Amino acid sequence: MRLKPLTLAVALVLGGCSLIPDYERPEAPIAAAWPQGAAYGTVQGSGSSAAELSWQAFFRDPALRQLIGVALDNNRDLRQAALNVEAYRALHRIQRSELFPTIDAGAGGQRQRLPADLSPTGESGIQSQYEASLGVAYELDVFGRIRSLSRAALEEYLATAEAQRSVHIALVGDVATAYFGWRSNQTQLELTEATLESYRKSLALITSSAEVGTASELDVRQARTLVDQARTQKALFTRLIAEDGNALRLLLGSDIPTDLPESGKPDMALLAEFPAGLPADLLLRRPDIRAAEHRLLATNANIGAARAAFFPSISLTGAAGTASSELDGLFEGGSGLWSFAPRINIPLFTAGRL
Repeated sequence: MRLKPLTLAVALVLGGCSLIPDYERPEAPIAAAWPQGAAYGTVQGSGSSAAELSWQAFFRDPALRQLIGVALDNNRDLRQAALNVEAYRALHRIQRSELFPTIDAGAGGQRQRLPADLSPTGESGIQSQYEASLGVAYELDVFGRIRSLSRAALEEYLATAEAQRSVHIALVGDVATAYFGWRSNQTQLELTEATLESYRKSLALITSSAEVGTASELDVRQARTLVDQARTQKALFTRLIAEDGNALRLLLGSDIPTDLPESGKPDMALLAEFPAGLPADLLLRRPDIRAAEHRLLATNANIGAARAAFFPSISLTGAAGTASSELDGLFEGGSGLWSFAPRINIPLFTAGRL
């Protein structure tokens, strides 16, 4: 019966406890099921298969895939996001290291001359001391403060990784939008040029007819109006193509490659088929939503660390080594030394800091 309190104390010290509040995911303000009815058709596909579809598989246009690759290689925001991930990963490693003991080794020496009135022997002389030791320090995480901080650092790292994915997805989407706008305006320009050529031939024919009296002046003016309208549309699409090209260059971080492969017309055939009727919980896979939840979990873990700060902290510090007044006697028998310093810190008054 006497061993039970001791066993309980050892289990408490070794296993520790957690003061992190129980996390409950907030309810999403969306419908749990897909609407039913003739307007919605038949639900097909699954959320998991749609979420696992990569951008290389979704975009079938080889030119677009090449442009997206260039943008991903050159984009500075994406590089910054990747560096942020590395930084938070390092911070997590630093915080997690506090769960383990720290071991350090040191060696040193000291020589000093003491005058006679300060020497214990009453005679002046030179004193020497040499020491080599190995030290160990460890904080017992009884109330889970260190584990809570480590969990918070981990969640911040995961949130940063999701933020990087969000930047990645946004960049891919922006490049695709700019590319399809660029291609669409090119197609419109080709159509407008063909229309303008047709209107010019029609104007020439009507003008010839008016000269021989088979067409009126009104017919000539109407034909000239159509030519002017087509010329205006050509100028419009020429300007839009230049603007789209500038937007693509900005996203790519370089000039548009001149060796783009041939691609078809900008229509839905350039995109992979996407199943209709996807479940609403697919939204939970959005990186921005996942990043927000990881930050919420990090804040939740910080609450546990703040609660644990009100309780005592126990630290153990020890050192062992050898010391001697002579350097050649540093490792001789009888020169060993050791120290052990357990410490309990109980916060009593912190002027509101905790």
